[in-house]
Amino acid sequence: MSQPENPYQAPTSTIAVDRPAPVPRTGPRPRALWVLLGCYAITYVLEVVALTSMGPDGGQQITGPLGMGAYSLMIGICLWRGVNWVRMWVVLSTVLTLLVLWMLANRGMVGEQPVLVMACLLRISVAVMLFLPSVHRWFSPRGT
Repeated sequence: MSQPENPYQAPTSTIAVDRPAPVPRTGPRPRALWVLLGCYAITYVLEVVALTSMGPDGGQQITGPLGMGAYSLMIGICLWRGVNWVRMWVVLSTVLTLLVLWMLANRGMVGEQPVLVMACLLRISVAVMLFLPSVHRWFSPRGT
């Protein structure tokens, strides 16, 4: 009779567990997301107009609008795809927008910069629209 080496020894077999693959988003994008993306695009246009009208060269510099365009395009693509971290990034950038709006109001420049004020208000509305229920569902992670 042979006995096992150690009856109290734990089994040495391994179990491999793979993470479940995320379920792809199906169905149409919510209408509120389309509105949000449209407002974000209009915000970019208004910011470029405000930037070029304030420039010392009379709008001859192109690096600012190009940089803002690349940034806005990246954020827009992430919003389109439903990348969740971009929501928090937009909210954080909206805090900066609130500071700009507060600075304009503090210095009495709201009437002098109507395009910039409209861009700030539109950016704030985009951040608010990110938390609408239909948009929130679009950004929620999907598991199996």
